[in-house]
Amino acid sequence: MALELRNTNIQNRALLYLQSILSKHEKHLKEEEQQYNIEELAEIIKKELLCLNVDQQAIFDKVIATVETETSVVFFIDGLSGTEKTFFY
Repeated sequence: MALELRNTNIQNRALLYLQSILSKHEKHLKEEEQQYNIEELAEIIKKELLCLNVDQQAIFDKVIATVETETSVVFFIDGLSGTEKTFFY
C-alpha cells in the first residue's frame, strides 16, 4: 500500500481545511509550513516504512485505508514506555 502525495488538489484542500481550523483560534499557517518537498517526504516515508514492526505496519495500513476511503475513525495508540510510539507517530 502506498500513500499518494502528488495530488495538488488534495494538498490544497487539506491546507485550506487546516487554515479554517486555525483561523477559529486566530492562528495562521506560515508560508514556510506550506513549502514541503513532496518528493523528498515520499522518499523519507519509503525508508521509514521499512522500520515499522508488524503491529505498527498493521496500524499504519488501517490508518491509510481509512484516509483513502475518507472514513471517519478515531485512532488511539497506546503502549508501554519504549514501545516506539513516538517513532510510529
